[in-house]
Amino acid sequence: MKYLLPLAAVVIAISACTVSAAYDPAVTVTGTAVSNNWGYTPGQEYDFTFVLNGSRSEEQNYDMYNTYQNMWVTDLPESEAIVEDIYGSGVSGDYQRPQDPWEWITVNSNGLHIKSEVDDGSMNLFTPENDEIFQIVLTDIVLPEESFDYTMTSYKTPWQYFSDYLGEYDVLDGGGLTVNYSTVLDVDSVTITPEPATMAILGLGGLFIRRRRT
Repeated sequence: MKYLLPLAAVVIAISACTVSAAYDPAVTVTGTAVSNNWGYTPGQEYDFTFVLNGSRSEEQNYDMYNTYQNMWVTDLPESEAIVEDIYGSGVSGDYQRPQDPWEWITVNSNGLHIKSEVDDGSMNLFTPENDEIFQIVLTDIVLPEESFDYTMTSYKTPWQYFSDYLGEYDVLDGGGLTVNYSTVLDVDSVTITPEPATMAILGLGGLFIRRRRT
C-alpha cells in the first residue's frame, strides 16, 4: 500500500506529459481601473481571466505565422473556438461563445493581444453596472525580461505556444484592457497557467512554476 501513492504520482506525471497538448492555457491579467466607465471604480484592482482553446487546430484561411507576427484567428461560428471562457472579478455572468464570434490572439513586437468580440448574439458577460459586454480586448502586454516569441513560421497550438510562458509576471510599462471600446484597466501583472480544472484533474498543482519579473 505504501508504494501506491508514489506509483500514482508517477502515472499522473507520465499522463500529464502525454496529454499536455490538450491543456487550455489561462491568461489572467490583474490591474487597476483607470476610469469609472461601465461602473469600474478608479483605483480599484480587478482581474480578468481568458481561457484559451489549447488544442485548437490550424485555420488555414485566417491564422498567420511569420517573422512579424503570429496570429490565431476565427470569425466563423463553425470554426474552432479560440476563447473558451472569460471570468474574474471584473466581469459577471457565465461566458457563452457567441453565435457570431470575432476572436484572435496575436503576439508581435508589441507583445500579447487577446480579443473577443460579438457582432450578433451575446457573450452573457456583464460589467459592474450590468451592461452587456460585447467586446473585450487585452493589448500591448510585454513581459519584462521575457519577450514573447513571434518569429514562428509553422503552426503551434495555443498550448504548445503558451506552455513556454507559464508563471506570474509584473508588467511595469504599457498594457491595458478595454471593455466595449472604453479603457478600463492598466495591467499590473499577468499570470499564465494551465486552466484550473485541467490542472486539478491531472494533479499539476505542485508542478506550477512561479516566475516574477521586477
